[in-house]
Amino acid sequence: MIGQGNDNPTHFIDAERRSGSGPAEKEPTISPGTVLNHTHRIEKLVGGGGMGEVYRAHNEVTGQEHAIKIIRYEHANDSRMVELFRREAEILRMIRNDAIVAYEGLFRDERSRLYLVMEFVDGPSLADFITQRPLTVDEVRRLRRRISGGLVAAHDRGVFHRDVSTDNIILPGGRLEDAKIIDFGIAKFADPTVTTMIGSDFAGKLSWVSPEQLGLFGGKIDARSDIYSLGLVLAAAAIGRPLDMGLSMADVMEARRRMLDLSQVPEELRGEISCMLMPDPAARPQSVREFLADPIDEQRSPPHRSRWITLIGLFLLLTGGSGGYYYYHHNRESGQSDWVEIPPPPEIDTAKFQQAVNDVLKTFGCSRLSVGYSRVSGNQVSVSLSGFVSSEADRQQLQQRIASLGYIGEVTVGEVTADAVSVHVWPMCETLLVLEGSATLGAQGAPLIELSHQDGIYREGDFLILNVRMSSRFDGYLNVAFLDAEGSVVHLFPTPRRQENHIKAGGTVVLGTRADQAKPGERYYPVESPFGRNMVIALATPRPLFTQPRSELEPAGPFLEQLRLALATAGENVFATYTFLTTQAADVQPLGVQGAATTNK
Repeated sequence: MIGQGNDNPTHFIDAERRSGSGPAEKEPTISPGTVLNHTHRIEKLVGGGGMGEVYRAHNEVTGQEHAIKIIRYEHANDSRMVELFRREAEILRMIRNDAIVAYEGLFRDERSRLYLVMEFVDGPSLADFITQRPLTVDEVRRLRRRISGGLVAAHDRGVFHRDVSTDNIILPGGRLEDAKIIDFGIAKFADPTVTTMIGSDFAGKLSWVSPEQLGLFGGKIDARSDIYSLGLVLAAAAIGRPLDMGLSMADVMEARRRMLDLSQVPEELRGEISCMLMPDPAARPQSVREFLADPIDEQRSPPHRSRWITLIGLFLLLTGGSGGYYYYHHNRESGQSDWVEIPPPPEIDTAKFQQAVNDVLKTFGCSRLSVGYSRVSGNQVSVSLSGFVSSEADRQQLQQRIASLGYIGEVTVGEVTADAVSVHVWPMCETLLVLEGSATLGAQGAPLIELSHQDGIYREGDFLILNVRMSSRFDGYLNVAFLDAEGSVVHLFPTPRRQENHIKAGGTVVLGTRADQAKPGERYYPVESPFGRNMVIALATPRPLFTQPRSELEPAGPFLEQLRLALATAGENVFATYTFLTTQAADVQPLGVQGAATTNK
């Protein structure tokens, strides 16, 4: 909980107003000309993804060009995203190879957002390059050798990329021999003691992921997963477009269970690429090092140079449209070679099983749950749960009840995982449901909440101070509230003493201060009992959210009921964001960053 001191709650910092009031498509969050930490002058936005934006910047000290990757505003308080960002920096610092984009350092900007400084690679992505023409056989082999060298460097340090794709390979000046791998944002460590924020959750782009990244063939992700994705990249490079890997999830899964059609790949390359695309990782080359041999000699390599040779012409002849596939296995130890057939799994009807699972999900109140299915073998299907429930007991019961379904229809329940199910007690769980039902969460139009404690942990005697920044896309009305696990709501903005809450685009509201620094009438919020997990929400609306001022302190139940009604009539362009924080007694051992990340699941 937070206490309340004095009456005048807020003061303002006016941000520079951008020209125009309407939203702009792909508007950069950093304006060209901005200088970060007196060193890097931003020149232009060159790309972006779900986690961050990438800018070209000029180093004012050295005169070099750099790439700046900065975490998006909407993720600045998301401990999961922040940890992914830190992890990418750690990986790039560990791995030094000419085929991997060079790392310069990890810094914070003036608003405490993390940003990576990297080598600026001026050139097209492989995805863009092959839209002009496919690569020749020799070019594909040279590209394979170059990228394999970078992956070997990563794998030797126990890092698996998990997102090898044509988008993540850049060609400096269009030169294949200088190709570089980028974006280690979702990479995985081989060391089981090193956890990642994604863990065993799905990571990667559906068009490029390996079968095991979808939970097939045991779901173990290692170097062979990158080999499969690299095989898809090489096939795409050879024909000038990606292979058809399915659009629906069912088609995506099915494509990973069978041998892919490489009939349009040049005949000289089919055997070399098809061995990389074996559905079962045990049937693929076990190390990327096998692709570092002289590519000119690949076609006449003796058996000791290559463990696997897949004969596509014979494969097509033998399968005869049966749906199975064959591969040619040469065993180094015995010297024996033989054909091995892997038949496709028979179709099974999962409708009754999925209905039974959905019936279980409906019994949990104050929750939002989704489920993914992976066929392990035969009629056994594993279940992966995600979302949130309102208690740890519910999370455990959810997992147990689905596991106890046993055999339904034609399906036997396999492993049931609930690692991606978070626990949000009431009123936080209901608050999330209200916001998700009527507002756009975490989009570029949403406000940004910046806590004074970046790890999200406040101890007794601390003061809650936060900056809330309005989106640069439009003016609007800002509402900020604090909710605790005891069911109380403290309205931080507006308040009875400061009812005007219309904020200009890009404007920042500073909420709270320290008691010893408070000016007469200025509001401060000391941390006091009860302690636990708390939530701060911020909403931006095109018109006032509530018709009447709300009491500065009120129960969560009536507030959420009124919030639901207000959002239902608020119209379009309603944006919201939220963050969690933990309050602790003064004698509790403080947690580090990893503890904060766990708290904010």
